[in-house]
Amino acid sequence: MKILKVKIAAVLFMTVSLGYSQEKKMMHQDHHKMEKGEMKMMDSKIPKFNNEKITTAYEDYLTLKAAILKSDQELAKEEAEQLLGALGEFEGTGQLKKIVTKVTTSPNLEAQKGAFSEFSNAFASFLEGKIADNQLYLARCPMANNNSGGFWLSHEEAIQNPFFGGKMLKCGSIQETIK
Repeated sequence: MKILKVKIAAVLFMTVSLGYSQEKKMMHQDHHKMEKGEMKMMDSKIPKFNNEKITTAYEDYLTLKAAILKSDQELAKEEAEQLLGALGEFEGTGQLKKIVTKVTTSPNLEAQKGAFSEFSNAFASFLEGKIADNQLYLARCPMANNNSGGFWLSHEEAIQNPFFGGKMLKCGSIQETIK
């Protein structure tokens, strides 16, 4: 009888423990989902565009910029391919697609950075007049791309230079405000 009570207690304990473990796991997953959603909501400076597809293209641009900042050539190639797909949704983006293709086919990171700068400048022109709420900044670092300069877009006025892998994050200045 005593053995039976111990077995029942053990089964009960395991059942309760397993249920708690699964509940804790589900709560962690929900928390992770919530963090992603909150992060997007917290970054309220990201402009709203006149077209949802432009928002997607800009978000893809941001992931490409992050890959350039990380100095990750392979990731930059993947993100540029994603951006290329987003640009395929628009007419009149042939030149933009041509420039982004340079990022995907560049033999090295330095060539990718040059193409990224060229794209940023052209993308700024494309986005002009398509922003419904907030604004963008076209920034330039004079030392990027072997001192020929490099451009990037930002939705924040604070400089965060993507060209030197995090070494010279504050090098550069705002060249233009895009609305």
